Amino acid sequence: MRQVHALAGEVWRDLLRAVVFLTRIPAPYPDGPAKPLADSLWIAAPVGAAIGAVGAAVFAVFHALALPPAVAATAAVAATVWLTGALHEDGLADCADGFGGGFTRARKIEIMRDSRVGTYGAAAMILSLTVRIAALASLATPAGVFLALVVAHAVSRSQTLGLLTLFSPAGHAGLGAEAGGPSLGRALVALLLGLVIAVLCVGLGAGLLAALLAWLAAIGVLMLAKHQLGGYTGDVLGTAQQAAEIAALLVVVAWLTD
Repeated sequence: MRQVHALAGEVWRDLLRAVVFLTRIPAPYPDGPAKPLADSLWIAAPVGAAIGAVGAAVFAVFHALALPPAVAATAAVAATVWLTGALHEDGLADCADGFGGGFTRARKIEIMRDSRVGTYGAAAMILSLTVRIAALASLATPAGVFLALVVAHAVSRSQTLGLLTLFSPAGHAGLGAEAGGPSLGRALVALLLGLVIAVLCVGLGAGLLAALLAWLAAIGVLMLAKHQLGGYTGDVLGTAQQAAEIAALLVVVAWLTD
């Protein structure tokens, strides 16, 4: 019984750490020994699913007010961006500016560390938001939006630990390096949780396809970062989440509208 309580306590602490990192919810940071952030992110998929559910609830409210699907979709995406503190969108903007504006690795990283958003970053954020809003607006129903958002947000966050096991950080400083290297077991559990959520929402075929394409999109971002920077940074991981979210979202939208 003590082992069960200890395990439940550890899961609860990991959940709180993931919530604190992935959202702006003022959850109390858990007590206990310090541990690398990566060791807690195996539970990121359920947190992502909850973020998607909040966005879907906002869509449902606007839909109930008989507002156009495009308006409801915009509100839903805005809610998820607010709830996460635009964490991943910020990474996308920084990567776009660095990759597009720098000619050497050192210059790219310097640009990415600049808090200002440039032309490439602004364009990347606009395109990311536009695609997500348009995809959700095409569904038009709260039930469809719920499935799409829950799957996209869960799957896109489940792949982070896998990326950390496959690739190396670009340097020894920054969030990407400080997150630490997770065990293969935790990375597989994270992927499995995302896949289970996707399958429960949209079935085996669509769930597998959404997870696979999200995984491939994220790997593509990391491979590009390896070429551009020599490895990943926190901004690169945020960009990978954005790419994975869009890939999974498009799969679910295509499945629901077929």
